[in-house]
Amino acid sequence: MPHRQLAVYLRLLTSSSAQAAVANQCTVLRTLHEVESAVATLDAERTLQQNQLALADSTTAVATDLVQLYRGRALGGGQPADAASP
Repeated sequence: MPHRQLAVYLRLLTSSSAQAAVANQCTVLRTLHEVESAVATLDAERTLQQNQLALADSTTAVATDLVQLYRGRALGGGQPADAASP
């Protein structure tokens, strides 16, 4: 291969390598963005589940307290004995 053709071939090869490197960097950055987005989504879902669990715990506590209140009243514990006396 003559010197001039070799020089052109090397320039094309270098150009192709540079284009491949840029394409690879774009792919890596795009993948990184997708991973960050997925992590943010998972974090939001985790927070939602924690809040739903806290709501369920609170609802259970309210229901338990209401049962205790109604049981107390049904068993005559509606008001203290001192308040019933005139």
